[in-house]
Parts: sequence; structure tokens; C-alpha cells
Amino acid sequence: QEIARDKDIRLQGDEYGMVAYWRLDEGTGTTLKDATNQGYDGTIHGATWPALGPDPLPIGDTPPPPSATAALSFDGSDDVIEVTGYKGITGTTDRTVEAWIKTDKADATIAAWGSLDTGKKWVFRTQSDTGLVGVLRVEIHGGSIIGSTPVNDDQWHHVACTFQSQNSLLVTSIELYVDGQKETISSSYSAASIDTASGIDLLIGNDHHNKRFFGSMDEVRIWNIARTAEEIDRDKSIRLLGNEHGLVAYWRLNELSGTTVKDATGQGNDGTILGGTSAVWRDTTLTPLSIGATPAPPSATAALSFDGANDYIRTPLRNLGGDALTIEYWFRGNNLQSAVRQQSGTSFIVAGWNVNKTHPFSVHLLSNDGGGIKVGEAAMDGNWHHVAMTWKRNTPNGFVSYLDGNVVEQRNSSNTAIPNINADLLLGSFGSTSEFMQGELDDVRIWRTARTADEIQSNKDIRLLGNEHGLLSYWRLDEQTGTTVYDATGRGNHGTISIG
Repeated sequence: QEIARDKDIRLQGDEYGMVAYWRLDEGTGTTLKDATNQGYDGTIHGATWPALGPDPLPIGDTPPPPSATAALSFDGSDDVIEVTGYKGITGTTDRTVEAWIKTDKADATIAAWGSLDTGKKWVFRTQSDTGLVGVLRVEIHGGSIIGSTPVNDDQWHHVACTFQSQNSLLVTSIELYVDGQKETISSSYSAASIDTASGIDLLIGNDHHNKRFFGSMDEVRIWNIARTAEEIDRDKSIRLLGNEHGLVAYWRLNELSGTTVKDATGQGNDGTILGGTSAVWRDTTLTPLSIGATPAPPSATAALSFDGANDYIRTPLRNLGGDALTIEYWFRGNNLQSAVRQQSGTSFIVAGWNVNKTHPFSVHLLSNDGGGIKVGEAAMDGNWHHVAMTWKRNTPNGFVSYLDGNVVEQRNSSNTAIPNINADLLLGSFGSTSEFMQGELDDVRIWRTARTADEIQSNKDIRLLGNEHGLLSYWRLDEQTGTTVYDATGRGNHGTISIG
């Protein structure tokens, strides 16, 4: 299962049990890099790089979103996906169901399983039964809960439902989500407790009463945990790897041909498309995951603008001390002063500080390692640039500055660890009172490791999942509303925007 699941995926290099990994994608030179960072680089003897077309694994560290190329269209008459032998999440087990849907039908089933006994059914659908029309509904046969946002407007929407048994076994413990936002419940009815039976095989696009789905569907996911609001919103637009914690079934619906839809978790719960030839694959760019896992750059979708007068973000992140560190971000503007900064007294970490305000150039500074290293003159030319700083203790060329993936300056690092600083890490300011950044900031990442040149170059244009090895905090800065910027690692280091 692991071999079949991962054969078409370019791995990160830090997977469990992997001791050496040569991607063979250098294209030039005589050295093959070991992507595990264990140093087993190879030397080419005689073999040459051919003039080939696309890399056989052009998908990068995370495959492109399936819906960038495909989705499955249901005719509303007899189309359905049946997952033979898979009974869904049963009993009182916590659960989450997610999907992208595009429909104009007010009564369309997304996923269903269980039996027609009291409390034994689980159906996730849109509804027109009672109250609001075209909104989300979960029903259990003897209980139902209904949302408030219509999703039958023939536009792409991400929809989700969760159930956490420790709260209650009634439907009132179910939460509904539309486009990453928790729904206001318009009505609910509880005459039974949730205890889902091992009844019919799981269906996608139909239920026990033939409330068939009409429209297009993509990225159907089932979890045996109740995902949080933050997790649902964070991952709704990302194609998952399939091995995420709690993910028990995952149909990307990107096959584009045939009647089998593969379960990307490797657990073998493949589905079969029924309905003759009427269920069709849609090859389309009008898709719910257009931003996917690989925006180019991340700032292509959203970024946060700082006025240079009094704007900044305060995060609760502290304790960055140790023997290694990487800070990276995207910047566009004319003053990256204090882009990422943590300082208390004579101890400081500053990824971007202007040395000369009249003819500014910027440096990266660490209080444990003497003078700084240059960021790069082009960083403040008003165009988007990827900025990165890496440091590893007592290492030749262990203090390195990168601009757009290229080394700007490097030198030997000191044999003194980075101190733990008793101050919040700020974006865009020194101590919230001075030295403010002016420009746009995006995709800020803090690592507890010194990332290699290859890692910086290969990942700078990729929107990460948030669970990468060594990633300590990650602010995508793509919220576009509100005053909170979320830490995509799940560690809770959410930032608060302060504007003058």
C-alpha cells in the first residue's frame, strides 16, 4: 500500500525509515544530492544528462490539486459512487466529512452510510425539507441539524460536517462548515442519539432515499476525528498527501477516466462509479482548489500590507533558542526593516534590518553571532522577493542569506547557541513602537533547523501543508479579513494584527 500510494509523489526526504534519496533532477553537473540531508551525495561517472521533456515527477513535494484538472460530474438521475465493503464511521466515533461541491440542486446528497433504524443513519446533504432551502443538513434517522448558508448557487463551495462524541450524542453536537467558516444553525431536531450502524456500503452522491447529487464534486475526505474549525479552514484548499492523522478515506476524484475512484489513503477503500456512461469526468480550470498547494508565489493569492508608520503583527512565539534556525518570507516594498524580529535587551533575532536609512541596505542579525550578513540589494526594489536566513552553530558557512533562492552572503557561524529571548516575536516592528516595516509580507515560516540551499530553492514557491519536519510556525497571511493571522502548523502561535 505504501509503495502504490507514494510511487507518483516526490517525497520530502524526511519520511520515516528513509535513509537515502536521490531525485536525479539536477540536470547539470556531476553531483547527485541526497535529499535526506544525511550527506550521501553521489558522483556521476560517465553518465550524462539527456535533453528530456518534463520530469517524470513534475508534481513537486505535494501533488498539484486534483481539481486543477478534474472533477466528477453527476447527472442527478442514476449516478453514484459506491465504496464496496466500506461502512463509513460507525457507532459513536468522532468524525469529519469534507468535500468540494458545485450544484444548483436544493436536495443533493454528498455522502451517506448506516441504516434506516433510529439514530443509525449518517447522511450529509443539502436540503429543502423544512426551513431554509439549499443549506447543509446532517440527518441520523430520528434527528437532524440544518445550517443557514445556501450552497445551491452553482458555484464551488467547500462543505464539511463534524461530530465530537464527548460533547453529546445528540445532533446538536454536530457542526457544519461552508467555505471554511462555521455555520450558524438554523434549526435542529433530536429524538435519538447518534449510534451509526454498519449498514449500507458508503455512497457518494446518493442516500437511502435516492436524494441524488446533481452537479460536480471533488476532494471527498472522511476522518475518524472531529477536525477543528482552524484545521478545516487551513486545509480546505490544499491537496493532502493521504497519510494525515485521522484521515481514513480520501477520494481526490482526479482520475479523468474509467469507473474507479482511488482512495488516496492507501487503505484500499476505492469507489466504483455507477450510472452507465452518464457520470462524466470534467477537465476544467474552473475549480475549487485553484490556489492549490503550490501558489507561485504564495503572494499571488493574498498578502498583508504594512504602512511603515505603526502597523505590525504580534505573535506569542518565543523560545527560538538553540543550535539551528531558519526564517523565510516573501516581501514586496521599499523598507523591510524588522520584517521578522524578536528582541529583549541585548538579545535579538532580526531577519531584515536597515543599516542606513538614507541609502538603505538590509542585513540579518543574531546577537549570538557578531555582525550581520546582507539580505541583498534587490530586496527593496518594489518587486516580490523571497528572503531567507539560515544559521547552524559552529559550522563552516553556517550563517547564510538567500534572496530568491540564491546565496547572497555566507560565513562561518559562531559556537554560541541562539539564546531564548523573553519577548514575543513580531512581524514588522521593533517592540511595537519603532522601526516599522513598509511593504507587503507573505508566507512567513520559522524552522528549528537550518534549511539547505536545495530546500530553500525547491520550496520557496510552494504553499506548505504545515506539518513539515522542523517547521515551528507558519503564517500564510492569506486570511484577507479580520485581525488574526493563523499559524498553519497547528501549534497555536496565531498572530494579532495591530494597525494605527
